[in-house]
Parts: sequence; C-alpha cells; structure tokens
Amino acid sequence: MTSSQHDFIRHIALKGSRLSRYDSHTERCSLISQNARHPWLSTGSILAIALASVLCMGTNRQAFADEEDKSVLVLHSYLISPARIATLQSATKEAPVDLRFLAADSADAETMRSEIEQADLILLDVAHESVLTPIVSKSAEEIQKSDLPYILVPGLDRVRRGQLIQAASIASQHKVSDAAAERIRQYFRYGGQANTSHLMTALATDLSNTPAADLPAAVAFPEQGFYHPDWKEIETSRDVIQTKLSDSAKPVVAIAINPATLSSGDTHWLDAILAALKQRDINGYAFYGPRQNSQLFTEMTCREEEGKAVAFADLIINAALIFRPAERKVELERIGVPVLQTLPSLERDADQWDASDDGLAMANVSYYYASSELAGMIAPVLISARNADTGLLEPIDQQIEALADRAAEICRLQQSQRAERRIAMMVYNYPQGENNFGASFLNVPKSLVNAIAAMKQAGYATETIDEASLTSAVQSSLRALYDPAALVAQQAAGKAGFLPLEQYQSWFDQLPVATRDRIENHWGDPGSAAVRTDAGETGFVIPGVQLGNIHVIPQPLRHEVTAATETELRKQRINHNSAVPLSHKYLATYLYLRETLDADAVVHFGTHGTLEWAPGKQRALSVDDDPLLALGSLPNIYPYIMDNLGEATTAKRRSQAVMISHMTPMFSPAGFRPGLHAMHDLMHDWETIADGPVRKQMEKQLVDRFAEHNLDRDLGWSTDRIAGNFEEFMEVLHPYLDDIAQTAQPQGLAVLGQVPNQQRRFGMVMQMLRKRLIEALGEDIDEVFLLDADKVANSRPARWLRLALEDPQAASQLDLRKIDNLDSSKHTSVPNRAAGKSLDAAVLLELALEAQRLDALLATNNEIPALLAALDGRHVPSSYGGDPVRNPDSLPTGKNLYGFDPSRVPTRQAWEIGVGVLDDWIASYRLRHDNAFPQQIAFTMWAGETMRHHGVMESQIFHALGVRPRWDDTGRMQGIELVEDSDLGRPRIDVLMSVTGSYRDQFPHLIKWIDEAVVMVANHDSPTTDSDDAESLANFVADHARSLREQLIADGATDEQAERQSTARVFSNESGTYGTGLNDAAYASDLWEHQQANGGDAEMASLFVNRMGYAYGEGLDGVAASDLFARQVAGVDAAFLSRSSHTYGVLTSDDPFAYLGGFALAARAAGGDKSPELYVQNLRDESEVILDSAASAIAKEMQSRYLHPQWIKAQQAEGYSGTLQVLKATQFLWGWQVTSPESVREDQWQSMLDTYVNDQYELGTRQWLQEHNQHALAQVLERMVDAVRLNYWQPDQETQQTLFAAYDQATRSSELIESNRLVAEFVSQQLSPAELAADAAVPPPQGTSTTQPTQDVAPQTSETEAPEPTKFVQGQELRPTDAADDSPQVTNWNAAMMLGLSLLLVIIGAFLQHRRLVK
Repeated sequence: MTSSQHDFIRHIALKGSRLSRYDSHTERCSLISQNARHPWLSTGSILAIALASVLCMGTNRQAFADEEDKSVLVLHSYLISPARIATLQSATKEAPVDLRFLAADSADAETMRSEIEQADLILLDVAHESVLTPIVSKSAEEIQKSDLPYILVPGLDRVRRGQLIQAASIASQHKVSDAAAERIRQYFRYGGQANTSHLMTALATDLSNTPAADLPAAVAFPEQGFYHPDWKEIETSRDVIQTKLSDSAKPVVAIAINPATLSSGDTHWLDAILAALKQRDINGYAFYGPRQNSQLFTEMTCREEEGKAVAFADLIINAALIFRPAERKVELERIGVPVLQTLPSLERDADQWDASDDGLAMANVSYYYASSELAGMIAPVLISARNADTGLLEPIDQQIEALADRAAEICRLQQSQRAERRIAMMVYNYPQGENNFGASFLNVPKSLVNAIAAMKQAGYATETIDEASLTSAVQSSLRALYDPAALVAQQAAGKAGFLPLEQYQSWFDQLPVATRDRIENHWGDPGSAAVRTDAGETGFVIPGVQLGNIHVIPQPLRHEVTAATETELRKQRINHNSAVPLSHKYLATYLYLRETLDADAVVHFGTHGTLEWAPGKQRALSVDDDPLLALGSLPNIYPYIMDNLGEATTAKRRSQAVMISHMTPMFSPAGFRPGLHAMHDLMHDWETIADGPVRKQMEKQLVDRFAEHNLDRDLGWSTDRIAGNFEEFMEVLHPYLDDIAQTAQPQGLAVLGQVPNQQRRFGMVMQMLRKRLIEALGEDIDEVFLLDADKVANSRPARWLRLALEDPQAASQLDLRKIDNLDSSKHTSVPNRAAGKSLDAAVLLELALEAQRLDALLATNNEIPALLAALDGRHVPSSYGGDPVRNPDSLPTGKNLYGFDPSRVPTRQAWEIGVGVLDDWIASYRLRHDNAFPQQIAFTMWAGETMRHHGVMESQIFHALGVRPRWDDTGRMQGIELVEDSDLGRPRIDVLMSVTGSYRDQFPHLIKWIDEAVVMVANHDSPTTDSDDAESLANFVADHARSLREQLIADGATDEQAERQSTARVFSNESGTYGTGLNDAAYASDLWEHQQANGGDAEMASLFVNRMGYAYGEGLDGVAASDLFARQVAGVDAAFLSRSSHTYGVLTSDDPFAYLGGFALAARAAGGDKSPELYVQNLRDESEVILDSAASAIAKEMQSRYLHPQWIKAQQAEGYSGTLQVLKATQFLWGWQVTSPESVREDQWQSMLDTYVNDQYELGTRQWLQEHNQHALAQVLERMVDAVRLNYWQPDQETQQTLFAAYDQATRSSELIESNRLVAEFVSQQLSPAELAADAAVPPPQGTSTTQPTQDVAPQTSETEAPEPTKFVQGQELRPTDAADDSPQVTNWNAAMMLGLSLLLVIIGAFLQHRRLVK
C-alpha cells in the first residue's frame, strides 16, 4: 500500500472512530466516492475502505440511516446525579445526538484520551468551583490537542448571572459562538423538559457561528422556589404559597430539596411524600434554593411579623444536602420547628438496601448524618433508593409512610393541649435486680420528680409525688418483671396496664413473614409469652406507675433472663452468639404505649436503655428492624448524659431520638484519703534529713504507712523490695500520689433540671482550670493538691479562686504565697518548685473572668425547658457534647447531642500524640522484655472514646503498622502511605482491633483505612539483613499473615479466602448486634462449668470470641471468623483501652472488663503460655498521657473514688441512687476479677468490706445502704461472698463469718429474688443453725420494710456503579498487495465488488439501525 493509500484509510477509520467532525453527510460521502474513482485503489484497498466504514458505523452506532448523530462528551464530577445523566440520555432518543458521560475527576489518562478522540463536542460540567481543578487538570491537555469545540458550564448561580468561570489552562469556550455557548449553559444548567429538549436540538447543530435568534430562549429556573406536583409551575412568591396553604386547620410541612431534584425531573419520591402527607390531612410543599443562602429555610418557611420571622410551616423535612451545617444550625434555632432528616440509598436499589446489613453506605455517613445532626435535624429515615436502570430515586413505600406518620405525630403534639397529652416515662432496670432502676451518673428518681413537677406546672394533667414514694412505686413495678405472681396481682389490683393477646396477635400477623419467623424462631408464638389474669383474660401485663396522664414504666427485660429462669434456658439465653430479636413481651409493651395508652410521646429516662441496641441495620434502619418495629412513629425523647457521644449517636440514629443532654456530676480534685496527707508530709521530711539512724527509722515508718494504705500492692512492690530500694520507690510513688490527688473526682450524681449548688460548682471550676490555675499562681503542680480531701478547699489555688469569683480585679493583684510566708503555721517541708515565679496580673485577670464565665455556665440549666420543648413538638437546639472539664463549650446542657465528624479522624494533633505515646510504650516494653519488640498489639475501640480523643488510638494503630495518614486541605483523611523502613527504624508491629458495635456503625471508613493498611504492610517486602539488629527491620504483619494463610489453607480454605482472611485484623459483633455478652455471663457464676476460680473461663471465652469474632474489611463485611479471631488473640502481647473522660473510668460500667478483660480471658482459655499485658491509656489530659496497667487503673480508681470518704459522702447525699453506684462498682470489680484475675487483688475486696459493711470511716455506710436499698446491700455482699466461694478471695475466718452473717441478714430483710442460688447455699452451709436463726430474727433497720411497697401513692397536694469505559473493536491489519493491471476486466471486477459491497453495507447498516432502535 502506498503512503497516500495508507493515509486515506487511516483518515476514514479515524474519522469514524471519532464520530467525525464533519457535519455534512454530502461531504463525507463525496470524499469516499472521489477516492474510490482513483485507479490506484486496489480491490484490497476498496475492501479495507469498506471495512473501515463498517467499523466506523459499528463503533459509533452510525449507519447511513442516522449519519447526523453528533457525539457530545460531558466531562463531569461526582456532583452530577445519576438521575440527571439518565434524564439527558433519555432525551437523545428524540435527537441526532450521541451523549456520553465521563467522570473526569476520577478517569485515568488513557480513558480520557480515548473518549475525547471520539467526540465532536465537549461540555465540561463544573457544577461548583471546587471541582474545576479536578476536571480541568485531567482533561485540558487532551482537549487542546484535539482542537475540538468545547463549552465550560459553570454552576447554576453563575449561569443565572451570566458569569463565566475562569481556568488557567482552558478558555470558557472554543469554536462555539458566544450566543450559542450562553444558550447551551442555560439549557444544561436550568434543566426541565423544555430546556432539555432545546439542549438536544442545539447540540445537534453547528455551534461555531449560531446566532442567538436561532436558539429558543431558555426557560429560566428560579434561583429558589416552591414546588408541588399539583401546581402548574414553580412558584417563587411566599405570599402565593401561604395563600395556597391557607387552610389554618391543617398542619403545614415544608420539604427542603436540592435544586437538581427538579432540574433533573427526579421527583417521584418527593411526590410520594407529599401524597402521604395529604392522606394524613397535612398540607405539604417542597422548596429549594442556593445552598450558600444562610437564610434559605427562613425565607421559605417563615413570614415576617413585626420585624421577626415567624414560621408558617409547622415542621420541616430535609432532603437536601447540608454544606454549611453551622450556619444552618443557627437558622434552625431561630425558626424553632423540628426538622426531620431523610436519607437516600444512592448506591443500592430498594431490594439491595433491604437486604443489606449496613443500611447506609460508608461514603454517605458524613454527608447524610454528621452534617444534618450538627444542624439539629432529627429522626433520620431512609426513604428512597436508586433504580439502577433509570438512575432515578424511587420511593420506598413503607419508609415514606413511616416518615409521614412521624411528621403527623409531631404535628399532633404541636396541636394538642398539654393537659390532653399522655406521656410515657420509660426507666431502665439497671443494675439487674428487682429493686434497681438508674442511669449513667443520673439520679433518676429525683430527676423524674423534677420533670413531673415541671410538667404539672406547665399544664400537664399529672400528680406531683415525692422521691421516696415514687422510688417505692417504681420498685414495686420492677418486682413484677421478676415475679409472675406479682405481675398478675398488680393487674388484678388495677395497678398495671393490659394488652389483650388478640390485639397483639392482630398486629403481629401484619408483620412481614420473615420478621414474624425471626421472632417466633427464638421466642415461640405470641401465645406462649402471654399470661392469664385472675379475670380469665389472656394477654400481656404492663407494670407501671400512673400519675394522671404521665405513666412511669420499667423498660421490659431485654433477654428475659432472671434467677428464676430454668437453668438450661438461662445458659442458652446468656451464651447466645447471634442476634436476639425483641421478645413478644418487649414488643407488646411498646404496642401498649402506642395503641392502648395512645401515648403522645415516650421519654426514655437516662443513659441508657436497650431499645436502640436491638437487631437491625447498622444505619438507615428499616421500619421492620427491631428498634423501629417497637417504637413505630412514637416521638422518642431521650435525656442523656452529655459525656457519652458514641452511644448517644447510636440512640439518635437507631431509635430516632431527640437527645436532651444532661450534666455530668460536678468534679473536684480528689485529694487524699485519710492518712495519706500525713504520710506525704513525712516523705518530704525524710528528704530533708541526712543519712543516718533517724533517716533509716523514718524509712521504716514510711514502709509501714505504705503497706497500711496498700500502696505497695498498688505499685506492685513488696515491702522488702521497698526497704532495699527506698529512693527508687519514692521516685515511683510520688507521681502515683500526684495522679491520685489531682484526679477529677465526681461529686454525687446529676439531677435533671437541677443547678449544682455553689460548693460543687466551685470544685468543678477549680478542676476545669486546674493546670492553668496552678501555673498562673506560681504553684508546684506536683505538690499543690497533695492534701487530705477536706483541705483542698483551703489550698492557695482554692482561696484565690474563691476571691476571683467575687472580685476578679482584686484577685488579679493577689499573691497568696507572700501572705502564707508570713504565717509560720503554714510552713511545711513540702517544696514549691515554682515559688520564684512572678505573677502576671493580666493573666490572672483573664483567668478570674474565665472562672466567672464557667461558673455562670454551670449555673445555667436548660434541661427541663428542652424536655418541655420537645414534648411540645418544638425544635431542640443541637450541641456537641463531651467531657465538660475538657470541653466547656459543650455547656450549657439541655441540647440535642451530636458527635464528631468521622471523616476528620484522626486529626493531625491526634496523630502527633498517638505517635509519641506508642513510641514511649514500645521503649518501656523493650526495657521489660530484654530489648525485644512486641509482635502484635490489640486495641479495643469505642465510638465515644474516638469522639473525645479524635483518633489518638487509631494513630497508634497506623504507626504500629508503619504507615501514616494522608489528609486533604480540609483536614479529612484521604488515604494512607507506607513509611519507608529506613525512616521507621523498627519492626512493623502487627495489630488486632476489637471494635464495639457503635464504632463499627459510626466509623466504617476508619475500619476501611486500617484494613487497607494491614493489607499494604502484609504485602510489603521489608529488606533482609544479617546484622545483629535484624529484628528492627522485621515485618511481623507479613510474618503473621503468612503463617495464618498456611493454617487457613490447611483447614480447607481456598487460596483466595486464605489470602484475604490472613490479613483480617478488625473484628466486631455480627452486623446489627452489640456487646460481648460477658457482663451477664460473669455475673451468672452459678452456671459455670466448674465452681471454682476461673471455672467459667471456657464458656465465657467461647462467648467472647463468638460474639466478637466477625471480621470486617474489604470483601469481609462481617463474615463469621471466630477461630481466626481466637488464634490472633492467643498471640497478642498487649491490649489497650483508652479512657478520655473524667466521668468514666474502668469501674463505672461493665464495658471495660467485657472488652479489655475479654482479651485476657480469651488468651487464657486458648491455652497460651501468657496473657496479654492489659493497659488503660489515660487520655483525659492530652498534654500528659498516662499509661496504666489495668491493675493500676483499677487501684487508682478505688483510691480516688470507691474507698474515698469524700466520694462516699457525696453518694450518700444522693440517697437511693447513690447506693446503686456502690453496687455497680462492686459488680464491675467482680467482672474484672473473673476476666482478668491478675488485675484484682484480695485486699481490694477486703477494703470494700471494711468501707461499706464494717464502716471503717464511721460514715454510717452500712446503715445508709440498709435504709435506702437493702437489695443493693444484699447484691454487694453476694459478690463478696462469691469471691470467697470461688477462691478469688481468702479472708480470715472471722472476716468470713462477718461477711456471711451480713449477707444472710440482708437477703432475708430484702426478700431478694434476683440472687445467686449457689451463693445462698454456700452461706447456709457455712453458718450454724443458731446463726441463721439469729439473722432471721433481726428486725429490718428503721425506715425499711420486709414487704414490698404497693403503688397506692398518696400524691402531694403541692404542685450506582460507574459505567465501563467504551470498548473499541480492532480490525485486521491491512497489508500492501501487488499492483493489478489497469484493464477492463479489472475495472469490471472492481465494479462488481463495489456493487456487492454496497449491498453488504446496506444490509449491515439496516441491521445496525435496527439494533439502535431496539435499544
């Protein structure tokens, strides 16, 4: 083939593959005809031309029948919706335009080149300035090379104003007239049917010189407007809207939408919402506007009255993305109506979403949860899903109905009179037992009394009641949950509600078959759970306390496990490994609230209940998931401690709760327990004495003092070792004492709506300012609070603060050090290493003013007003919560809690802290292990902790692996990168994560990054070396992955399965379930296989690894892998838990032992030669991170709380609720005892006995427990006896007899139902008949009763996937042939060939046209 022949064929083929820039059919055909007449074209050339033409037609859907089709390439970003793409592509069916779309911000260079090569015209869809660079940087070079016409289409706001967008490397348009470019931009951006039709017509024309007159004017898309499918057009006048909705008797609901919903015609789901609202007699409309308008919601839902915005919409439903949540938050607070949040399923269709475990894809958590929650939106519900075929969002009918029902219920609250409303107050039976109801650091009885009194004053039809009467009545209701006879008796006496079985069965039969089967497979049929009353009725009895229209009801038992449950059934329910559905009794209780009681709202009182932890999707729940199955559309209001954001977030998202933050307890520096102050002074006296007999004698005295206060055991030193290394011990002891004394000690409990008194606020301010205060006053931070607790209030910082709160100016001039130097009685041997510092009056004044500000915040309490506002169906302002000591900006309380944006974890600051902490720990580990490195370390990760420390623990995980995060300019993590071996300088340490269900739900992207990091490191080949320091270059991750892979293959896994599972390092519960189950199993020692110390290890370890053995990561998604988890736990060198809250320690809930202790338990049961070292990272002060062993953390907490008189006295002031704090501490100490025996000491049990039973400090502790909660005393003693029974504690004989007698008396006096049968039998065997008789004869303490109180309460009279890239057909290679003779025979043959080929082309063209039309 000659050069000219080759160029011609290449021209034809290239022309076709690019959808030729020639618009003239005549020009194209004449070109082929002209060249076909040339004599130098051989038969092969003609055949090649024909094949090239066919290839051209096949590749571009271009046959002779539609040669006018023009190829238009739209380069877009993630901001374009699939619905918009679907709408535009659908419009091409009626126009000669081939419209293709390419995500320019994510396309690779080859795909970009190939797509541009095929285009006739390019549109660059720059919907927002933020995507200009990603689009242009990827496409500009190829566009300029092609010299194709293009138009850069800016965002709607710019198009509306006629403003172009500027890019350095590309013009606003090229080879397109200004008039045509402007029209194209308007058509494209305004959307709608008319504009889309105009767009297709315009794109099919020659745009290089098209005058404006040839293109119809665009139908303007209003900047903001109102929509309803029954209206002829988009309305823009607020007055018109108010006229349309003038029926004042009906509620009005406004729906905020994205403009693209209307411009792309994706309104099916929106119309369904409006129709559902109409069915409920609610007027509805939708509105949209520019997202940068910070007053958009106000302008579209409010009218102006006397210069103020007054909402004419009663409720707002948000279906728009929130880009400036802080601005929207301020606006919504001003409007004052609730805003319900909706969610779309963008990556899945309705069936896929329904079958999914996670509900909402990871990528959407920040967009649809975090931003809306910050703005104050509530009750998120998923209502639509993407249709993969059409690209449109389609309504999910039952979810739409649920949304409309919830809107109607809130409107019902708004329109009802308070005196007519029926409110259910749900209290939580915790700790388990028939006498206990409480919440995390909240005095529930006092809080209920406050709330009920405020509601009565606000107009609710209720009765005021005192704390004691209410407590007694609720306890009577609780007893009915444990005693079937009491349950029936209460119903017979008219003191309990009743739901007939027939009514429940009717509701139950309407549930989906799969839901019914799931419940019945576990619980049986409804009839098996019902009871028969004395009146012969069969149904469900709902115990509770009725106070007019307010009903206080115990939340049903979650797993229905009590001491009375048959043994094998108890074992089965405690040791369950899979999701347990809500029981018939549980569901019946909530159905009773909704249908029989016809409650207007339910208030779940305190942190936390069990509803939100029921099975279902992790996020974006279905109405058939258990939490919503029970709750229905009932408005849920949830007073919740401000310092538990992780679990609060779960409650918000899984039970659609409006959170009402309440205060933590007040804190103050703990100071010392009695005797430690004198010992501390003696330590400093010793420092001033020269070596000699006197100093030696003093050392002996100090050793005795150390042992007296168990400080030797706290620090793991024997007295002999102390005596032989006294100075070394002093170096260890002093920081320990400093840590104890400066610990923030909670002072009692919080009470909803009650402002703490001045004394408690004072201690709290001192704790909040502690470091700044001490430094500014020139005091020694290591000494200043090392005083007896009662003397802290007279320390120099306290005296200065007292003045500062009264007179900041005077305080700014005061140096108490000078005054005290003049008073010889204040001289001690305790040094002040900051004594020479001069004070700065300006700094002191600033500090004094800050103290006043903090005190004012603590004296402000909006909790009851917020509760009343929520019950009125009004908006509750949102606020970030957290530890008030660390985050005073979370004050005042009474706000709708929201958490930290998960996409910002870890922060750069958290990374720096985490790296430093881990490096220090590795160094200390090597000192203790002959310079060896740890090979694998484990972390238990909690959502609430991560929200406080912002990723310190996650940073340690990345650093251990030898990777680092990559952040974008906004601080969001974008990925990870490997740290080079030479820079790391140590082995890559393997990790293992056990994450809570809340963490799994709320931080899926972190799980993804960590999983990717492990895979990256496992596949990294570290250099090998023969040097002595070879271990420092080891890759333990790769080593362990290799070993696990071999084991998995040997166990029958495929190579692919083994490869993936060998790098699984993130484990949690089965999707939709929560908790390790170890709390119930630890307490049920009577069910253990062996009745001895560690006798329940096998069962509990199995429970732990089975419950927590679900692997998460790419391609895993919660697959059951308990064996894989157990293998890794057995090889862990150390495990870490963080505590970043001053409120929560290691003995304040069962979670620390259930998760961190679970590692030790599982490793021990695996038969390993070691248990992992357990550590608690104290992250409360990120400038001074402390790593404690679990044993040390327990010891410190006991020293600073449960054995500390100041803490005890504060709990005594709380009455009944204070007793529960003692019970919980004892229960949780037991949990640590059985999961990690090395973390608890026998003397700690002795100390608890001495403090609370023997009344060591003469505080009347035993009498207090007897008078306020004899049941709690019996349960405390039961734990102590069980420690003796199972040989964890071996006290002397006298102590045992004292303990046994106290237990026997307490159980008899309280008539304890929820007790350990084997403990009772053990005590009866240990006590003589005479002692048992004596205990039985002892009358109950004054103020208690051996019979249960009744509920006759005397009221007080006071008040989609991305499309695959286009695939191109490759033809045969064309080779030159010998030239043929120019003769008539050849010409005739050529003619015949041309005729045959023409017929062939016609047939092929017809076939391709047919295919195109079919498509």
